[in-house]
Amino acid sequence: MTEAQSISSLPHKAFDFPVYVIHAAHFEDRGVHMRQVLERLGVDFEFVAAFDPKDITEEVERKYFAPDVQMSIGAKSCALKHVRVMEMMVERKQAKALVLEDDLVFDDNFVDWMHVFLKEAEPFAPGFTIQLGCANNMYVPGKQLKKNQHLYLNKEVRATEAYLVDATAAQQRLAWILTNKINLPIDHFFNRCDSELKLPIYWSDPTLVEQGSMNGMFQTTIDSGRINKSAFRLKLKFAWQRLRKKYIYRWFS
Repeated sequence: MTEAQSISSLPHKAFDFPVYVIHAAHFEDRGVHMRQVLERLGVDFEFVAAFDPKDITEEVERKYFAPDVQMSIGAKSCALKHVRVMEMMVERKQAKALVLEDDLVFDDNFVDWMHVFLKEAEPFAPGFTIQLGCANNMYVPGKQLKKNQHLYLNKEVRATEAYLVDATAAQQRLAWILTNKINLPIDHFFNRCDSELKLPIYWSDPTLVEQGSMNGMFQTTIDSGRINKSAFRLKLKFAWQRLRKKYIYRWFS
């Protein structure tokens, strides 16, 4: 994929800030899927083509990862693509960015809900992230929900499949990474990093995306617990977890 091919160009953009899609070039079906869906939604975007597994040299390993890190090459590639997004934000002086992984199933009202969330986030002090996906069916507890509120502070990221990050959070994360190095899969690492930096993490309600590699739409190559599971089994498991966590535990625990 060339640089020109990695950037979409729509006549009417849904957002006035960049949208980056974490994408591995060999997942061609995911690339086609994301392009079709985002163009249908009117979302201009850029694929993050840097740091495919073949591009991870010993020099890159030394710069970003702890010497004793226990991560697969796929997990390292994914982590580095998230890092590259933040580097591009700094290089391009971007105030915020939407980061999406390439296996997402979107809410039909994704763009409208995003504008609701953006309006609610206007008073936030610089240095925050907003988690937009449900990850492994993670939801704001029902007892915390308030009328006309859609963003809720939490102590951890849901995952890294879909989130908004502002420039201050990106800069602080990058500095922390270069000093402390990555030693965990990127979602767990962000939990550690953001906690140390005291960066606020907000969960959205409603959630706006599901991960296709969790609900059986796409095969995963990173999560060892799902690699050899059939699509039907993953779909059934995800649906059951959603029923339990979204509609039972959330309201009756």
